[in-house]
Amino acid sequence: MENRLKLLRKERGLLQKDVAEHLNIAVSTYSYWENGKFEPDQESLSKLADFFGVSADYLLGREEKSPPVGQESVKIPDSLKPYQYAFFDGVDGLTDESMKDILKYIEFVKAKEKNKRG
Repeated sequence: MENRLKLLRKERGLLQKDVAEHLNIAVSTYSYWENGKFEPDQESLSKLADFFGVSADYLLGREEKSPPVGQESVKIPDSLKPYQYAFFDGVDGLTDESMKDILKYIEFVKAKEKNKRG
């Protein structure tokens, strides 16, 4: 499980403290999970799976590949794939303020599209 936690966290450009804060646990607790010193309990495992958008079976190593939970039917067009990777690979080094600006812009564009439709 530890390799998968680390991989998922790094793919999203997160620090251990980011995941720990989201789960409301100590950074050391998450670090122990990620380094294989301890295993999360059932509730924590479920929260981890939800947070990373994968199944608990994937985290436990029972599945080799795990589509995002609830997203199995979503197909990303090839034309949008560079943007998908930008979110995971392109956020390193951005400040919290920059990330908030990006989220605000996304909300702005969504609202603009919603207004066009109706």
